[in-house]
Amino acid sequence: MGLDMMLYRISKPEDIKAGEHIDYQRKNELSDKIAFEKVECSDLCETALNNSIRCFSEEKYLDLKGALRDLYLMIDPSISVETAGEYADTFRCTGSSYRNWETHQSMRTNDERARKALLSTPGSDESKELILEDTGYWQVKAKIEDGGHVGITYTCTSAYKNDYDGKYLTQKVEEVYAFRMEKVAYQRKGLNGHGWDLLPENCCFCDDYDTVKQMVEFGGLSSEFTESWEDGKTVFVPWW
Repeated sequence: MGLDMMLYRISKPEDIKAGEHIDYQRKNELSDKIAFEKVECSDLCETALNNSIRCFSEEKYLDLKGALRDLYLMIDPSISVETAGEYADTFRCTGSSYRNWETHQSMRTNDERARKALLSTPGSDESKELILEDTGYWQVKAKIEDGGHVGITYTCTSAYKNDYDGKYLTQKVEEVYAFRMEKVAYQRKGLNGHGWDLLPENCCFCDDYDTVKQMVEFGGLSSEFTESWEDGKTVFVPWW
């Protein structure tokens, strides 16, 4: 298992105003230096909250439930749109990957009716793949496997690499905390067993100096993390 540990100095972004509406393109341009954490599902530490600007940003999401709904309609046209939507709602994401302009999402359902409906797809008893959309630039496929598993894959098929903008894309405006992040210390792996026991939750922002100090003294974390620490300004972030 890989482990990356970072210490960030965070501050309020000077180029964002409280309550400002940030469009999707500008958010992407800013995201290398500025973190955007959704207000409704964030549990940020006090340091992050005190050094953030509360604003609104546009976000785009792959409409996986819409793709699954259309998959059922393609499998069996006698299924109503409402029933297909109900089946799609029973799926949960079990994994994702992205490489070379291809995004893959693994979905699974435990609902018996939804699983049985998948079996009515035409073809052999092997894994079955159906094309849900072909824009000429992007192709969206669904691969049906045993056990209620479906893989949804978005693939760019053009030499001109543009972001996907097909029918299986949704856009939302979300209230977020925005704060500038400057990396001041970094370590990859190197913790002992005690260090792993002290490690905060994956991808969280931790402003507890005592925890970081103990990780340095007893857990195998570099002293750079305490030497660069500034109360009220720095946060420790683990990622694995």
